[in-house]
Amino acid sequence: MPHFDLARIGSREYAREVAQLWERLLGDYDVGQVAVRELVYDSWLRCKKMGVDPLRKAAPKAPTMEHLAISEQRLRSVMQASLNSVAPFLSEAKSVLIGSGRTGNLFFVEGDPRLSEGLAENSVVAGAAWDELKIGTNAIGTALKLQQKVLVHGEEHFCHAGKKWSCAADVIRDPIDRSVLGVVDLTGPADAVSLRASALISALVERIESELSRLDLVDQVGLIDNFHEKRKFGEGLVVVDRRGLVVRCTSHSKLETANVRQGQYLTGLKGLSFEKWTLDLAHEVLHGGEIEWIKNNSEVIGAAIHIPSNAARPAPRLDLPAPLKSLLDCSPSQISIVQNAAILAQNDLPVLITGETGTGKGVMAAAIHLSGVRASKPIIAVNCAAIPRDLIGIELFGYVEGAFTGARRGGMSGRVEDADGGTLFLDEIGDMPLEIQPYLLRVLENGYVSRLGESRQRRVDVRIIAATNLPIEELLNQRRFRADLYYRLNVARLHLPALRERRGDIPFLAERMYAQIRKSENSRLLDRAAIDRLMIQDLPGNVRELKTKVERYVAGLPIDDEGVSRHEPAGPALTLPGIQRNLILSALSRHSGNISKVSEELCIPKSTLYRKIARYREQALV
Repeated sequence: MPHFDLARIGSREYAREVAQLWERLLGDYDVGQVAVRELVYDSWLRCKKMGVDPLRKAAPKAPTMEHLAISEQRLRSVMQASLNSVAPFLSEAKSVLIGSGRTGNLFFVEGDPRLSEGLAENSVVAGAAWDELKIGTNAIGTALKLQQKVLVHGEEHFCHAGKKWSCAADVIRDPIDRSVLGVVDLTGPADAVSLRASALISALVERIESELSRLDLVDQVGLIDNFHEKRKFGEGLVVVDRRGLVVRCTSHSKLETANVRQGQYLTGLKGLSFEKWTLDLAHEVLHGGEIEWIKNNSEVIGAAIHIPSNAARPAPRLDLPAPLKSLLDCSPSQISIVQNAAILAQNDLPVLITGETGTGKGVMAAAIHLSGVRASKPIIAVNCAAIPRDLIGIELFGYVEGAFTGARRGGMSGRVEDADGGTLFLDEIGDMPLEIQPYLLRVLENGYVSRLGESRQRRVDVRIIAATNLPIEELLNQRRFRADLYYRLNVARLHLPALRERRGDIPFLAERMYAQIRKSENSRLLDRAAIDRLMIQDLPGNVRELKTKVERYVAGLPIDDEGVSRHEPAGPALTLPGIQRNLILSALSRHSGNISKVSEELCIPKSTLYRKIARYREQALV
């Protein structure tokens, strides 16, 4: 890709070249030399693949503000105060400031009132949805997709809705876990707005994140005070913040059984807004507990979970079928999940398995099938994300002879028919196209399937197990997944926790993997030191990544992948110095160690940075 500076991006020549490239891409012509920035072109390809309408002139409406999570209220409040202090000065710049949440739904648009008519025409208004899936390449949606600062200028937008605007956006991150909370964007006419708007955006993001950090430290003090006020002799008590992160917990045998540790996430709660918390998602020893919300004024800042001394003991182990017993042997913390799976294996209810990528959803589906009455019949697995959108209907339901040009003589059965008598495992169900979902619903409702090109209904006896690593409730709210299909699939649900939430299983899993991987008796020994090293890994890829690291070890390589940045923070920072350390190390990683750029971004003098980095080196943090 050629180099692009700001002057070139703002030139008419560049706008003309980008418009011509856009037309050739949409017309499926050879694009030749790509005359647009790589970030933009990659986004165009994503949008085209997802079927985004490039002629769309306005963004769709998002759910009304009343339906947005209460847990977003603090972000909206801090963002509004920060943007209001700057918005009155934007009239001369012909610009507006925009705030959005993590899904791209706009909270508010403030600034030059003369732009309101043009903005409304393209639905750049509060309540509109500006994620990439809905409205193509744009600064807000693309910043959320890439989780970084983005400039999208004029013709670089994928849809007509954005082509007369120039936008610069950056993401706002949680001060503790650095997850993306939302976006701040500066938008104005493409022929008038300053292409150097990113400096203002960076300053606003820094101000917002600093205020969120301050409020979070206040919350921490309040939660610790509540812990000391509420603890009682003989009672188990866990105090968590609004993320599900354990702030304080008592020394209690049941909590030790559940692997509840200060500074770690409570199993089952990470990634969920607190409105959706239920102890049924957590370890079984917490099921008899009671959640007491902790508030600062009217705002929920965390919860106290009380575990009475007479809480029910965990249920005894069942006589498990061999496939499920094998699972439990290498994941002892999942006893309640495996016991529920054993019950589900004895009936034909649809099962929905959720969990992050690599948590073993496919293995669980196979174990349920092999433990039930259908074990002698096939289990047919279909990855809905791996099949092209226009072929998934044919793959699932088949076709008859003559259904289309090139159709096989005699037609072809689909995967649903192939699974007759057995189980159909639909992996990545959240990626199934909307137009295919009604046909799957018919299979679930009455057990009939029709091939493409025929009116005949074929009776099938098939059990459906589906899995997804996507937040399926969010897909419902975004109208990317049918509610009726969700209710039929969600009859029985199993949630598989991330490996970092059940680190006690790592030794058992690693030893099982080692036994399967080692080539001979002379293979490198998986000793205690190696297990300890695996125990402290971050493992965002969960069991799949753990297997990769064991394979590296057996091959004689270091467990740690040297290609991974060493500047990533090792864990959550619960103090202001810790938050500042993570900000500095993250900035160093982004700018490849360029102190000048880090100093400019964080507004910290170079001398201070050098002093802090030297201290981090002494602590082996960098």
